Amino acid sequence: MLCIEIVHHPSSPSLVVIRSWNQFLRYSTLQVYYCTIVDVHALPTLGPDQNNIK
Repeated sequence: MLCIEIVHHPSSPSLVVIRSWNQFLRYSTLQVYYCTIVDVHALPTLGPDQNNIK
């Protein structure tokens, strides 16, 4: 299962960090994406009030 976590960037309120990882992988493969909040809201499967999607 692909898990996505969205958190606000600590140094800039206009940026959010999207972290996604696959629970079935034996080793942690954490990927961090930086994008603007506008780009996040443009994604069809991510709402502005959804912090964790599992």
